[in-house]
Parts: sequence; C-alpha cells; structure tokens
Amino acid sequence: MKFIPGLVKKLLKMVLAGAFTFVVAACYGIVIDYRFLFHVQDPGEQPIQGLKLELIQSGETLDISQTDVDGNAELFATEYDTDSNEYNVTITDIDGTENGEFQRKEMIITSGDDYEEEYTVTMDPVLE
Repeated sequence: MKFIPGLVKKLLKMVLAGAFTFVVAACYGIVIDYRFLFHVQDPGEQPIQGLKLELIQSGETLDISQTDVDGNAELFATEYDTDSNEYNVTITDIDGTENGEFQRKEMIITSGDDYEEEYTVTMDPVLE
C-alpha cells in the first residue's frame, strides 16, 4: 500500500503544475510565434529581389526582411495577446532601377491558427 501515497503525491504535483500554468497564461497571455512567408513577383510572375518588407503592428515595427533572388522573404512576430492578430506589411523597392522600379505596397494581414502563413504578392511597376 506504499504506492498509494506516492500516486497521490504525483497526482497532486500534476494538478498544481497545471494550475500554475493556467495562472501564468491568464495573467500574462499566451506567447505565440508567427512566421509569415512571402513570395514577391512582378506582373509577369517573375520573382523580385531587393525589396524591403516591414511587419508593423500598432505603429511599432516588429520585423524587417528583404527578398532574395527567388523573391522570397520571411517575417516573424511574437504575439502576446491573441485579440490583436492584425499586422500591416509594407513592401518597398530599395534597389532603385537595378531590376525595375516598383510602387510601394501596403497590405493588412492577420495571423491565423496555423502559426505560419504564406502570401504571394504581385508588385506594380512604377509608370513613367
């Protein structure tokens, strides 16, 4: 019958650990990491290198990235409050005329349940 007090002790530890986790989450919110993947292309569906992407929430820049030779970029956000899952993304051409000039683009994205979202963005060229 020695195993009964040990079993009760283990169950009590599990209940207390779960209660502690619940209290911390209730007080500080749940930390969620989001990864946003972008493929940026021109109207002919060719990738665009050298574009700057900024992830902004409530006026604060959370992350900055740049498209690679394949037009791909990643932005990351750590969200403490799941009620504010809306982000602004600004895409700016920073390399001048090297691979064509493109208009600045602003878009609103939302984080979902997958914690990883993919976007394909078509940029408009600057008209002369």
